[in-house]
Amino acid sequence: MKDSGYRIAKAYLALCARLGWRRFEVKGRENIPSKGRFIIVANHSTGMMDPMAILLASPFTMYFGARKDIFDNPVAGTLLSYAKILPMGRARDGREAVLENLETFKRINGILQQGAAFALFPEGTHFPDYEVHPFKKGAARIAVSAAQMPGEQVYILPFGLEHKNIFRYCSDTCVNIGKAIPVSADADILELTHQCQQAVTSLTKEMGVEKPYKANLPNIILAALLFPLWLCCAAASLIILIPTAIIKRNMEDLGWSLTLPYCISLPFFPLWPFHSLFHIISNFYRRLGR
Repeated sequence: MKDSGYRIAKAYLALCARLGWRRFEVKGRENIPSKGRFIIVANHSTGMMDPMAILLASPFTMYFGARKDIFDNPVAGTLLSYAKILPMGRARDGREAVLENLETFKRINGILQQGAAFALFPEGTHFPDYEVHPFKKGAARIAVSAAQMPGEQVYILPFGLEHKNIFRYCSDTCVNIGKAIPVSADADILELTHQCQQAVTSLTKEMGVEKPYKANLPNIILAALLFPLWLCCAAASLIILIPTAIIKRNMEDLGWSLTLPYCISLPFFPLWPFHSLFHIISNFYRRLGR
């Protein structure tokens, strides 16, 4: 766990991610038990920004599960492994991939015993909408497998990632942490999966609810005063904005709308404040009087 390179990279990525939201809130931290082994389940709609939201909201050292096919690219596989992301086989990946999950489950048990937490998106992939889609059984299987091993109580922690706009960079996000679900060694997999889905669904009731700003005199004056600053931030951020616009024009999967500017901005640390402020003011104009 004492990996200074990983901690530095995590801090850098987390700081950049935090600047990717205008407002980032975490509610329900009191629902995390003081002791136990923890598996986090959450909804998934925004590509890489969802894991970053969990990293920012969670008090634990985090490991994640991701689709096994993503690891087929050697470079991607190496980077994902370094980022503490484990490959998870799905039924569609074939019987061999699913069997390999047994070894992954053992590794996850070891991770939990060391005090780290494991996060999984049970929907199986990201969906660029504001719905919670049916959960797969993987998270429940992992939790029951861990509960069958000696150690502290196993809990599933439901995280509701309540994004107000999954298509606009620097919008608002709230991570709602629900009550921990204790897992027994003989828990029913289907029932536990359904319980997890219900919990996450109840934590995302205001996902996609973005309130407009009133077009009153103070806000109109503010909009006019902000315009020179908006132009300066746009000029300073062109090296990020131009490639983002070019790639986004041909992007078919809108679930990467937040991840794309985040990834392109990573090498340009000095420009982060200008880039974020540009999007914050742009979103203010867009929501004014809507």
